[in-house]
Amino acid sequence: MRRLTLTQQFALRSLIFVVVMALALGVTITIAIRSLYETEAARFAQIAARTSVLDHLEGTSWASKMPPGAKLALDEMVSQDLTGTGIASVKLWNNDGTLVYASDGSEVGASYPDHEPLKKALAGEVTVEVSDEEGEAESRAQVAENGKVLEVYAPLRSRSGELLGVFEVYEVYDVVDTAVNRLIAIIWAIIILGSIPAYVLQVTLVNRAAKELTETQSDLAEVHDRLQGSLDELELHSLGTLQALVAAVDAKDSYTARHSIAVTDYAVAIGKAMKLSDTEMRDVERAGLLHDVGKIGTPEAILLKPERLTDAEFSVMSEHSEMGGHILESVPFLSELMPIVRAHHERWDGAGYPDGVAGENIPLLARVLAVADAFDAMTSERPYRTPVPIDVARAELVRCAGTQFDAVCV
Repeated sequence: MRRLTLTQQFALRSLIFVVVMALALGVTITIAIRSLYETEAARFAQIAARTSVLDHLEGTSWASKMPPGAKLALDEMVSQDLTGTGIASVKLWNNDGTLVYASDGSEVGASYPDHEPLKKALAGEVTVEVSDEEGEAESRAQVAENGKVLEVYAPLRSRSGELLGVFEVYEVYDVVDTAVNRLIAIIWAIIILGSIPAYVLQVTLVNRAAKELTETQSDLAEVHDRLQGSLDELELHSLGTLQALVAAVDAKDSYTARHSIAVTDYAVAIGKAMKLSDTEMRDVERAGLLHDVGKIGTPEAILLKPERLTDAEFSVMSEHSEMGGHILESVPFLSELMPIVRAHHERWDGAGYPDGVAGENIPLLARVLAVADAFDAMTSERPYRTPVPIDVARAELVRCAGTQFDAVCV
């Protein structure tokens, strides 16, 4: 199955989100509208109880039975005021929960004291419920004749505030349902018609942004390729510079060139044993090749002297590590090697040169070069001395570990 692109995934998820939000909004509004209609029905029942019904019953005692005159007055009120309003019938209950009047004449005298909505109304609370064929016994006649009905129970109080009974209204629910459904259909249409343009606009903006991002990525890729080409070219020039420096040392003193290669090999072997990182291995290899590049500035009379150097001559020779640091510092791609080359003659105990630093203050790769440099110096032939055997050179490194050399590097 083909994998969807990020834009397609966003469009699909946005569509799901819009549909879910539209459904949630629609359902919420539907519930709110139905609740509003029920609230309005309750308000109507309260108004009818306070005006029409109370006016027709004023001065009448109907605590146990509705007088004939009052019944006729209520029948006339229902006929004149409520006909055509969707009211199916009305009932009047006394304080005992006994039905004393019904506009359809059914069940007068019946008592439903445990009917929950009636109990709440007798306690002073307006209640609303929807009844259908499975409704309570007191409303079955109205349900059988009119189908689903909306029942409203409103407390009926005298002008002095005394609770006289409960006024109940049955409203045909189909009338309410039709009006509600019509309004809900309009609202759903508005939601749908509003959501579609919003979704299309959102997807259009995302597609446009994705297109711009793709173009930007293409531009960045082109810039990257150009930069990579420039870096490759710079690397070639840099390698040329490195080769030129090595060649310059070799031209002045062939021993120094051979020595630099040997020191590099030993330093790389030590680095592998110490499990140095790739970057450290690269740096120690380059630093090994260039660790004596400062000898370019050493007078040939001292550099090529076939005898041991005097103290004054050795002092001049000792300047090569500092000189090498200055040379590498001026070459951008080699400047990071400067601290290594400068410090490769420092000692662990601080008695080295040129700065006399000690221990961990000496760069790690300089400590590696110090071991490699000393080992090659001891095992190489020079005009003024013969090389020592490898096992003797190793023993000397071990003996000087912790004083001249870092024991970890030995």
